Amino acid sequence: MEQHKRFVYRDRWRWIEAPPASAEMDIEGFAIECRVSISNAEVRGFQQAVQENDGKRLMRTADYLTMLAEINKGREAIRENADLTPEERRKAFEASRDKNAAESDKFRDDLMMIDRDLWELAAPHIRAWNAATLDDNDEVVDVPAPSIGGVESFDALDPQMASWAAHVVVDAYRQGKAVSGPSKQPANTPEPTQEQSDGSETESE
Repeated sequence: MEQHKRFVYRDRWRWIEAPPASAEMDIEGFAIECRVSISNAEVRGFQQAVQENDGKRLMRTADYLTMLAEINKGREAIRENADLTPEERRKAFEASRDKNAAESDKFRDDLMMIDRDLWELAAPHIRAWNAATLDDNDEVVDVPAPSIGGVESFDALDPQMASWAAHVVVDAYRQGKAVSGPSKQPANTPEPTQEQSDGSETESE
C-alpha cells in the first residue's frame, strides 16, 4: 500500500494596514506583518486568555465605578453640610477633585497593565511592522517587531497603534479565524530576518 507523504503545516504571514483615519483613531499608514495561520490548540489558548483578560477588565472597571460613586456621595455630603465655612467647603471640594483625578489616573494605568497581557499574546505573531522612533541623537531608528523585541516593543508605540496591532491578532485568533484586512507592505519596511522567516510564507495580492 502506498504511504501518503507527511503533511507539513507552514506558517503564513500577511501585511495588514491600519484603517483610514477617523475621529476615534488616527494611525493611518501604520502596518504590521502578522501570522494568519493558527492551530486549533492555539485558538483554545487565545479564547481562554482573552476571557481571563476580559474578566480582569470588568472587575477593575467595577471597582473604579464603585470608587466614583463614593466620591460623588462625599461631594453631596459636603454640599449639605451647613457647618462648613466657605473656606472649608472649598478645600473639601479640592480634595475630592484631587482624589477623583488620582483614581482616574490609576484606573487608566491598571487597564494599561491588563492590556499588556494581550500584547504578550500577540507579540510572537507580529514579525514585522513599519514603526520607528527617535534615538537620543534624534536619528530615526526602527522599532523591533514584537516577535523579536517582545512585549516591550509595544512600549515604543502610540497607545492607539499598540492597541490596534494587538487586537488585529487577538480578535481574529480567539474566533478561530485567520487575520484579515487591507494588505500592502509599506515602502522601506525592514524585511524579516532569517530567524523570523524559518521557512514560512508571506501572502501577497
